[in-house]
Amino acid sequence: MEELNYDSTELQNFLANVDQLNDDQKNIYDTIIKAYNKEIDQTLFFVDGPGGYGKTFLFNIILAKIRSESNIAIAVASSGIAALLLNGGRTAHSRFKIPIKLFENSTLNISKQSELAKLIKMTKLIIWDEAPMAHKFTFEAVDRTFRDITGVDKPFGGIIFVMGGDFRQILPVVIRGTHSHIVNACIKSSSLWRIVQIMHLTINMRIHKQDNEEQKEFVNYLLKIGQGEEQKYDDIGEDIIKLNNTMILDNGILELLISTIFPNLDSNYQDTINYINYIKNRAILTTRNEDVDDINSQIINIFPGNTQEFLSADSVEDENSVYENLYSVEFLNTLTPNGTPPHRLILKIGVPIILLRNISTIEGLCNGTRLIVRGFQRHVIDAEIITGSHLGKRVFIPRIRIAPSDSDLPFQLIRRQFPIRLAFAMTINKAQGQTIPYVGLDLRNPVFTHGQLYVALSRVQSKDNIKILVNNICNDDRPGVYTKNIVYREVL
Repeated sequence: MEELNYDSTELQNFLANVDQLNDDQKNIYDTIIKAYNKEIDQTLFFVDGPGGYGKTFLFNIILAKIRSESNIAIAVASSGIAALLLNGGRTAHSRFKIPIKLFENSTLNISKQSELAKLIKMTKLIIWDEAPMAHKFTFEAVDRTFRDITGVDKPFGGIIFVMGGDFRQILPVVIRGTHSHIVNACIKSSSLWRIVQIMHLTINMRIHKQDNEEQKEFVNYLLKIGQGEEQKYDDIGEDIIKLNNTMILDNGILELLISTIFPNLDSNYQDTINYINYIKNRAILTTRNEDVDDINSQIINIFPGNTQEFLSADSVEDENSVYENLYSVEFLNTLTPNGTPPHRLILKIGVPIILLRNISTIEGLCNGTRLIVRGFQRHVIDAEIITGSHLGKRVFIPRIRIAPSDSDLPFQLIRRQFPIRLAFAMTINKAQGQTIPYVGLDLRNPVFTHGQLYVALSRVQSKDNIKILVNNICNDDRPGVYTKNIVYREVL
C-alpha cells in the first residue's frame, strides 16, 4: 500500500523542521497532534493562511509526523497545483472518487469492499488544502461516505480532518451564480462548519526576517484588498477602489503591456541558457477567456519560429442520435467551453503552454501545470515542465477525449484534442496557486467575482513586478486610476 511506503529518512528530515515553526505554526501543530493522540475531542479543523504564511510547510511536517509512526495520513487538495506541493498529495477528486456533478445528498463512488474503503478505515488524518475552492456538497458527500465506510457516526467517520486555504481567494465556481449562490456554495455555509475549529497563520514568512519596508507595505496592501478594507469610492460606482499609481502601465495599450512583460522576446528566445527562467517567470493575467485568446494570439504571432496547427475531432455524445443530426461538425468546431482546449490549436517550438486536465499528479501533470513546447511528434507533444517540484522534466502529452462537464450546452460535446492552451496569458482564476514573479494584469474588463483582484495582485511579491492595463473609469479632473475589487465580506 503506497500510503505506508514513505521513506523513513525523508520523514525524519521533515520532522527535524519542527524547531523552525513559528509560534502560530507550532500552536496549530501541537493542537492537531493532540487531536491525533486523542488528548482532545476536536477532530475537524481549518487553517487560514494567505500565500507565504507557511501553511504548506506546516502541513508537510504534520504529514511526516503521522507517517513516521507508521500510520496513514492522506494529503489532498482542491486543485492539482496545490496537491503537487503536499508530500504524497493528490487532487481530492481523484483520491476519493468524487463525482464531477454533486447534489445535496450525493455520496462518493466507493464500494465498502474496495481497497480505497480499506485505506479510509485505516486513515488517522486527512489534510485538504485549498478547501475554500471546493463546493460544500463536496465535503458533505465525503463526510456522508466516510461515516458509512467506517461505521462511525462522527464528522468524517472520526478521522482527524484538517482543511486549509484562504477565503480571500476565489470561491467555488457556480455557473451563472449570483453573490448569494456563491456564498451558499462555500464550506462555511455547510452545517459541518459549525463544528470546525478555525486557526490562523498571521506571520508572513517571506518578509518576517526582512527589513524591507516597501515589501511589508505591499503585503499589508494585499491583505486590505483581500479583506475588502481598501478604501471604496461609492460615488464612482459599486466596489470601486483606487489603484496604486506605481503599478499602472503608462500610455495604456495592450501592445505596451505585452512588450513590458515579455521584453525582447526574440533575443531572449535565442538565449538557450536563460530562456526557461525568462518564460516561466512572467505571464499576463486577465478576467475573460476571450481576452486570453486575443493576447496569446498576438504574442505567438511575434514569437520566432514556424507554426504548427493541431485540429480537434469534435462530436456529440448522443445515444439516440437526436442531437448528432442537429449540430454540424463545423458548428461544434466553433465552441470552446470553459476549461476546454480550442478546436484549432496553434503552437511553436518554445512557447509556454498550460495543462487543462489532471493527467498524473505523481508525474507533475496537473490542471494548471505550465510547460514549454520542445517538439512535435505524430501523436504527442514533447514538452518540458517549467514550474514546481518537477521542473525540467520532459513529458509527452497525448491527445485525449475531453467531455466538458460544466458548459451551458444542451448536449454533451466530445472533443479529442491535446489538453493544453497557450500560456503567455491566462485567466486570473487559472493563475490561482501559481507563482509568477512578473505579471501584467489586463483589467480592461474589470474583475467580476470575489477574490479575483486579490489573487491577481498576490502572484507577485513586489509592487514593482506588476503592471496593470486598465480603462480608467474617471475623467481627467479626478486624479488616480480606479477599478473594481469584489469581496464577499460574509465569507471572511
